[in-house]
Amino acid sequence: MATVFQGYGGSLAWVTTTATVGQVQGWSLTINQEIADASGLGDKWAQPVGAGRGSWSGSMDVIYAGTTNQVSVINQVLATTPAAGATAVFTVAASQTITGIVIITSVNVVHRTDTVCKITADFVGQGEPVGVGL
Repeated sequence: MATVFQGYGGSLAWVTTTATVGQVQGWSLTINQEIADASGLGDKWAQPVGAGRGSWSGSMDVIYAGTTNQVSVINQVLATTPAAGATAVFTVAASQTITGIVIITSVNVVHRTDTVCKITADFVGQGEPVGVGL
């Protein structure tokens, strides 16, 4: 039977502090692979010739509690000079991680009287992510 990973076993940490970004409700990563295409005018079908460039991006949902790492996520886009990026470790399960440099591109803060304050941060990856144990 295939292994099923429970969502509560995951985490997200900034390498600079090795502490998790507290109260993460979830994160998502999308890793893309372009295909190099040699099609020309008049070709009725694509002519893929191999792999092109890769890219990755994602988002995280956090219950905001004002921890140092949560503030650093927000400050990456609020700073006068935006941060160059931070190394993040996305944990799927105990020994299964994806690590890479992320650049925060947007932060959405939702603060309502009927619920806790939440933030959603979107990011793009810089360079190649590294998977361990996947």
